[in-house]
Order: sequence, then structure tokens, then C-alpha cells
Amino acid sequence: MGFCSTIVALTLVVLLSVLGWSAIQLVSGEESLARQPVEGVPQNNGAKYYFWNTVTGDVQWDDPGDVPYETPNGLLYWVGKDGQQQYQDEEAMQYTWVEGWSEQYERPFFYNQETQESVWDRPPDLAWRRIRVQAPQGEL
Repeated sequence: MGFCSTIVALTLVVLLSVLGWSAIQLVSGEESLARQPVEGVPQNNGAKYYFWNTVTGDVQWDDPGDVPYETPNGLLYWVGKDGQQQYQDEEAMQYTWVEGWSEQYERPFFYNQETQESVWDRPPDLAWRRIRVQAPQGEL
């Protein structure tokens, strides 16, 4: 494997880890977002989104708080007080777990501000994804 191939492979591994995706989701693209777990999702209550925790597998209608939106190509964003898309969570430092970046290992790490614990694996608090509810075929 050449140097460039190695860099691309490492970048892919980091991307998959950060997004909590599998290689299958990355290859299949936008369609994979529509196929997120729907088992365990209660009957639709008219909501536009449900919430899926990629670590625990939990699925719920109630917003657990500070869950970003996601563009069709997987880019995460938050909506600011002015209604504009923001690609960094300006509220992040108020939460128990925060995400950091290790320059040495070139990968994200997670830091608990209460216990001062640092971990490589994404904690469940930061693993929620907002999944758009797909209308059944034939409905508008």
C-alpha cells in the first residue's frame, strides 16, 4: 500500500469512527440514513425526527438535547440562535462530556469535565443522531 493509500485509509477509519458509521453506510451513501434502526421506535407521533444512540442502540422520540442536524452527505451542523447553520456547537463546553482532538494520535478523544476522565470511545451522551422520519410511500 502506498503512502497516499495509507493516508486515505486512515482518514476513512477516523471518519467512520467520528460519525459512528459502518463502512456499509459510507459506501451506500444517503440511502443509509433512511435505513437507520426503526425497530423499537414507537408509533409516529407526528414528529419530523427520532433519535438513535449509536453506542447504546436506544431509539426515542424525545430529543435528548444538543443533537446536531445532518446534511444528506453526513456533515453535522447545529442551528444557532439566529437560525443559521453552525458547524461547531457553541454550547458544547457546558456539557459533561466534550470532544477534543489529539494532535499526537490524530484522532478525537472525549473528556469528562466533571471527573477529568479522558477516553477514546465515544460516550453514550455524545452518540445521539437525529434521524428524519420518512413518510410512508403514497403519503405527502
